[in-house]
Amino acid sequence: MALMDRQHKTSAINTDKRWNIFVIFMLSAVTLMIYARTVDHGFIINWDDDKYIINNLDIQAVNFANFKALFSKHYVGNYAPVHLMSYMLDYQIWGLSPAGYHFENILWHAINGFLVYRLLLKLDIPALPAMFGATLFTLHPVQVESVAWVAERKNVLSAFFFLLAIITYIDYRKAEIGGLRSYIFSLILFTLALLSKSIAVVFPFVIICYDYCFRNISGRFKFIDKIPFFLLALAAGVMAVYTQNKGNNINMSDLPGGTPLNALWTMMPVFVSYLKDLFYPFDLSPYYMVKIRKAVDLTAILSSGFVFCLTLFGILSMKGWPRLFFFISLFVLSLLPIMQIIPLLSTLKNDRYLYFPMIGFAGVAGMLLTELMQVSVRIRNLTVVVTVTACLVLGYTTYYQTLIWKDNITLWRHALKKDQDNMLAWLMLAKGYTKMGNSREAVTAIRTFYALESKQGPLRGCWEGEW
Repeated sequence: MALMDRQHKTSAINTDKRWNIFVIFMLSAVTLMIYARTVDHGFIINWDDDKYIINNLDIQAVNFANFKALFSKHYVGNYAPVHLMSYMLDYQIWGLSPAGYHFENILWHAINGFLVYRLLLKLDIPALPAMFGATLFTLHPVQVESVAWVAERKNVLSAFFFLLAIITYIDYRKAEIGGLRSYIFSLILFTLALLSKSIAVVFPFVIICYDYCFRNISGRFKFIDKIPFFLLALAAGVMAVYTQNKGNNINMSDLPGGTPLNALWTMMPVFVSYLKDLFYPFDLSPYYMVKIRKAVDLTAILSSGFVFCLTLFGILSMKGWPRLFFFISLFVLSLLPIMQIIPLLSTLKNDRYLYFPMIGFAGVAGMLLTELMQVSVRIRNLTVVVTVTACLVLGYTTYYQTLIWKDNITLWRHALKKDQDNMLAWLMLAKGYTKMGNSREAVTAIRTFYALESKQGPLRGCWEGEW
């Protein structure tokens, strides 16, 4: 591990342009190949695609009134005008043909993969491990929900601006001249990230971690230049609380289990399950029925103990391996907003919540590969073989995962294969069959839903009220 903080002479800036072109081509080809089938998919009705696009008149014409609406209204409990503007552009080109919307999601995701590569290079990870880290980010199965679901455009779009904001902030901290321009660009890009999805509020904490961990290349730590970022994050956070309360009726009384302590016992196993999904992404679902804990149990204790040990390891890494600490911090910080510290979400676990944390995970993977490849020629070759094999397995799994997002029925049937007692899956199937005119299947699904509700209690969220 001692090698982790070695200054690598071959940096992002000096990497051969032909190699960069190769990486762009490779990441684009991999993304298109894996996600190509999603272009043939339809919209997921009753699961936000209808509210954001199909039934949203505000995106169906480019005029002042619609722009005013996008910047003055919230949709599905979110204030994300830049996200909606991307649909407005799509509608002018594709109308309501879903193929174009899906293709744009794929395009944004491919670009994000290259930006992750550039970020890792800027953080002193050599070119080959950086490419593998970016490939992991691009083709990991947990990314499918954000890319294959049109309504989650906000995730990939916000990540695009978020990554550019970090890269330009690093340029600002490294610059001897022209730093002010990079700083202003970083502020603008951060604002656009917030206006795409509020998850980007973690950015000020990320750049504080960067300044601490990379003091040898970024210079003396500053706080005053973070103030504008914190003010923007605070405004976005207040807006998120307001819109979730108004749009989805989510407030502080909606903490899982009713109290902060019960929320902790509930969410610790969820956090551990996210870590499991990173290393074993073969049991994914569009919706997870999370057990609400109103008292501590063995699972909560073991999960909390595991998280404590990881936290201790992270703290210990601050001194000896600051770069590792930065990537771990990026991962954890990106997960904190969805850990129900403030109850802003009607769902407790979703694959899409890992899109931003995967940036940090890609960095950790890049550092690990860097260390292994410097041990010996034999270990380096073995590492490359194992890494390529892992990428092939993950790529195949991701391709299969994209197929389940074909339409409502396929999606929720898959959810039931993973959990026959998934209440939301039965409810969504009932709605899907109703729209298809298949009353027999619809009645069976809704009866099953109500039977499960009588045993498990009401479904968390507002979906039933939309029936």
